[in-house]
Amino acid sequence: MTFTSTVLPKAKSFCQATQAQFEQFADFLLPRRCSVCMTELATAPALCPTCWMDLHFIKSPICARTGVPLPFDLGPESVSLSAMRFPPAYDRARSALIYNGTARQLIHKFKFHNRPEIADLLTPWLQTCGQDLLKDADYLIPVPLHLFRIVSRRYNQSAELARTLSKSSGVPMKVEWLRRVKKTSQQVGMIRDMRRKNLKGAFEVKPNKVDALVGKNIILIDDVITTGSTVTACAKTLRKAGVARIDVLSVARVVMHETVAV
Repeated sequence: MTFTSTVLPKAKSFCQATQAQFEQFADFLLPRRCSVCMTELATAPALCPTCWMDLHFIKSPICARTGVPLPFDLGPESVSLSAMRFPPAYDRARSALIYNGTARQLIHKFKFHNRPEIADLLTPWLQTCGQDLLKDADYLIPVPLHLFRIVSRRYNQSAELARTLSKSSGVPMKVEWLRRVKKTSQQVGMIRDMRRKNLKGAFEVKPNKVDALVGKNIILIDDVITTGSTVTACAKTLRKAGVARIDVLSVARVVMHETVAV
C-alpha cells in the first residue's frame, strides 16, 4: 500500500468536506442575494424572479451582421437597412440582451462596483447567443482597458467575461494581444462622431503577436455595445493586422428601431 493510494485520497476527501463546511458557514454569515436588488436567494450569482422578468433577451429574427432584432423575418441572411448603409468593420455581432432595465443595472454593477463574480451569471447567456460564432473561432480577445482605468476599476470586465467564456467553451483567450495605448475620455453622453474621434489611435496589436493573428478567426468580447464605436475601432485594428474574420460577442446592446433589407 503506497502513500499516494492511501493518504492523498483521504486528504482530498478532508479538503472537500472542509470546503463544504466553510461554504455553509459563509452562507449563514453572508446570505446569497440577487445580483441586482440584493433580495436573499438560495443560490448566487443569480437574479430574483422580479429582476429576471425584467430581462429582455434578443431573439430571432435578427440582423445577420449586427445581431439587432428585426421587426419581421425574411430569412437567415436578412440585414437591417442601417447595416447595409453603414457596413460594420466586423463580420458579425451577437448580443444576449437589450440594454435596459435589469440588464443595465447588472452591467453597471459588474463594471463599476467591483463585482467580478457577476461574470459567472452573464457567461452562459453569452455562450448561448454566440454558439454559431464560437464553433470555429480561434481566439477570444476582450476589448482592452487602459492601465489607468484598470487600476480604478480593479479589473477589466470584458477580460473577466472572456476568461469565464474561455473555460466553458474551450476557445483560448488572448488577453494581452490587443492593447489600449491611448487613455480616452469617458464616452457616456458622446454622440457617434465624438466617440469615433475619441477612439482614434486608441488600440494596437502587440507587435510580437501580429504573425500569430494573420488568417485567424477571432471573437471580440465586450460587456455592452452602445453606438458600436469601440468594437469598430478594435475591429479595424485587428483587420490591419491580418485577422481573417472578426466577430463580436457582448452581453447587451442598445437597440434602436430597425427595418429589414434582403
